[in-house]
Amino acid sequence: MADIPAGKVPIMESVKVAFSYLGEHWQKWLPACAILALASGWYQMQTVRTAVDAANGVNSGLIAFGVFCIFLLTSIIVSVGIYRHVIRGEFTPPIGIGFGIDEIRVLGVTLSLLLVFFIGFGFLFILFVLAASILVASSGLDPELAQTNPELFLQQFSEALGTGNGPFLIVLGLILVAAMMFVGVRLAFVTAATVSEERMMVFQTWSFAKGNFWRIIGAILLTVLPLAIIGGIIIAVSDIVILGSAESDARVNASLQQLFIVSTIEGFVNAIISIASIALMAYLYKGLRPSDEELEKMREKANES
Repeated sequence: MADIPAGKVPIMESVKVAFSYLGEHWQKWLPACAILALASGWYQMQTVRTAVDAANGVNSGLIAFGVFCIFLLTSIIVSVGIYRHVIRGEFTPPIGIGFGIDEIRVLGVTLSLLLVFFIGFGFLFILFVLAASILVASSGLDPELAQTNPELFLQQFSEALGTGNGPFLIVLGLILVAAMMFVGVRLAFVTAATVSEERMMVFQTWSFAKGNFWRIIGAILLTVLPLAIIGGIIIAVSDIVILGSAESDARVNASLQQLFIVSTIEGFVNAIISIASIALMAYLYKGLRPSDEELEKMREKANES
């Protein structure tokens, strides 16, 4: 892959590279995508089964957590395999994936980010709840109604959003969404950096997107949206064939076996889409990556702090 001109992300060229990689290499990644799809189907089926068990007084949360960990680990293994091939030109036989030091590093980075996000967004959620509480109090709603009659409370709360107090909560929600987008783009290169530099890279990539935020957003949208539309059609058709309808209620009323099948198909489609998105992020990273000297300075600074 060619390097990106310094200081400016070429949106259309980046999108072209992502689709070119997908077109040239999608077949070699089919087995890995199938494994990820099975893990995704299992996870979604277990989520529903856990909800059903809870309704019947049975606690299967530990099993659900275990299945989630398997799905998360599988996602990391597949994505690292693709990143390794795109960035370093390495393909682990026979299907491109394995479990080694690269995967362990990315797992560590992922867990670190999950911890940071849990703390950060937990704090933001508390602020959001406080703002909602202020709205409830200023609108004359009865907080106890949320326990005695949740449906009526939600109805009255929705009506309160149309009052003079509502816009404040809406603006706060938009700020949270904008903050999530900003952080997401700033940390979008952590996996690519970790695989490329062969060491854990977390907040060292924070400055990589500086000055290119909207260009990166544009490249991501132009890459993912067309594939998401095609994938959505495939998923809808599979739902109609297997469940008899593409409506969301069809999955609610489906058997666990049916849910596993449609969820696996959905997981396979999403895995194929991820090939292009990973190729895109790897290409952007290679172009936006600072020089070795700058990276070393960043590393020293991080060690000092």
